Amino acid sequence: MPDFAYAGVGVKIAAITEGSPADQAGLVQGDIIVTFDGKTVKNLREYSNVLKTKQPGDKVNMEVLRGEEKLKVEMILGER
Repeated sequence: MPDFAYAGVGVKIAAITEGSPADQAGLVQGDIIVTFDGKTVKNLREYSNVLKTKQPGDKVNMEVLRGEEKLKVEMILGER
């Protein structure tokens, strides 16, 4: 679930549901998604637009900021 109050660059994760694709990919609360499927994500709207082009079962690569560290994460999308 995104942090709707976050005003910085990217999409900040407010919460992770246990067992969800995000949880299985190793994402944690506070991570900030900065790229999704090779596309820069500046805000929640851009993230949503890219996500709409994907289907459950698609594999996507992301870059996330966790503190000062940039991590590469692979995730298989689930049902929305």
